[in-house]
Amino acid sequence: MVSIQQNLTRKNYRMKFVCLLLTLIQTNTIFAQPTVEKTTTRGSSEISAQEKTGIEKEYLRKAKHNIEKYRKGEVSLLITDTGGKPLSNVQVEINQESQDFLFGNLCEEVFRPGISKEDVIKFREKFKALFNFTELTIKWEPYESEQGKPQWQKLQEKLDWCRANNITPKGHTLGWTHEAGTPSWLLKLPPLQATGLYKARIQNLVGGFKDQLKMWDVVNEPVTTIPWEKALQDTISKDGKIDEGIRYNVNGITLEETLPVEDDGLMMLTLTAILC
Repeated sequence: MVSIQQNLTRKNYRMKFVCLLLTLIQTNTIFAQPTVEKTTTRGSSEISAQEKTGIEKEYLRKAKHNIEKYRKGEVSLLITDTGGKPLSNVQVEINQESQDFLFGNLCEEVFRPGISKEDVIKFREKFKALFNFTELTIKWEPYESEQGKPQWQKLQEKLDWCRANNITPKGHTLGWTHEAGTPSWLLKLPPLQATGLYKARIQNLVGGFKDQLKMWDVVNEPVTTIPWEKALQDTISKDGKIDEGIRYNVNGITLEETLPVEDDGLMMLTLTAILC
């Protein structure tokens, strides 16, 4: 019951943050925005080096001010000995080892075949020194290039590496109708069967790795990705047979058509909220 309440509280905080972010965007209130004219209002060739330096200094000044105001707080520490007795007049050194702010990069290079042990150690040390977050490639095509044989062992190896090095992972991506994200064998299946396998993939990944992967990209490139239903129609030729083509033909498709239908959008929003 305690863990459920904690999860609910965490979700409430995140929902409040999202609402706050949307409010700031809608009201055009950006705390880090400098007061001087933005560089985008003129071509870069029209701005002198002195002006650019001034703009940069203004950004840095505002950032430092906001760090003190928004990212720091007061805390009181009670230093005790091994018996729990409070100590006074002692010198204390504190080193920050982690933080909640996620800052990351790709780590797939460390799993490349043929990489030397020395390079693995060097990569790990440099990665840990800079980042605490990474994105793991779980696109359908490379993850299950052969039907019925998902590469879950390789994914588990990457997750083990993340856990051993205190790196927070994110799964990328549950769905993508581009040829790089959809296995070729799926294009040959009837739409109903393909949709069933799509749902099974999502359930297996999200449910099977729920204790290790807390964040997922639901779709990749959502602005240009063709929705699943539209992509399925693209694979059916005039004679009713499955086409050998790809599901990323955007010719003649409007921006509105790239958006999912209302129910699907609600499903994606619900899934994202659950994962968070």
